[in-house]
Amino acid sequence: PSGDADEEQLHFNVLGNSDLLFVKYQKYVQQEVERTWSPPLGVPKGTECTVLFEVGMDGKVKTFEFATKSKMILYDLSIIRVAKKFEFDSCLWGKTFKVDFRQ
Repeated sequence: PSGDADEEQLHFNVLGNSDLLFVKYQKYVQQEVERTWSPPLGVPKGTECTVLFEVGMDGKVKTFEFATKSKMILYDLSIIRVAKKFEFDSCLWGKTFKVDFRQ
C-alpha cells in the first residue's frame, strides 16, 4: 500500500546534498517564471512544453530554445515573448537548464 511513497522518498534521497541545491534552483526559477509569465487565456489544461535556457553571468537569458513545443502556438508564443525578460538569481548565473511550462 505505501510502496509508491517509499519509492518517491528513496528517489528523492538518492541525490544527497545536490538535492538541496536542486530544490533551491527550482524555487528561484519558479519565482521568476511566476513573476514574469502567465499562460494565455483559453489554453486547455494539460498544455505543456519544455524550454532550454542558457543564463549569462549577469542573470539574463543568453539563449533559449524549445526542447519540446506544445501543440498550441499561442502558448509557445506567450513564452517566447517573455523568455528574454527573465532575470535569474545569481546561483543560476552561467548555467543551462530546462524549464517545464504546464497549464
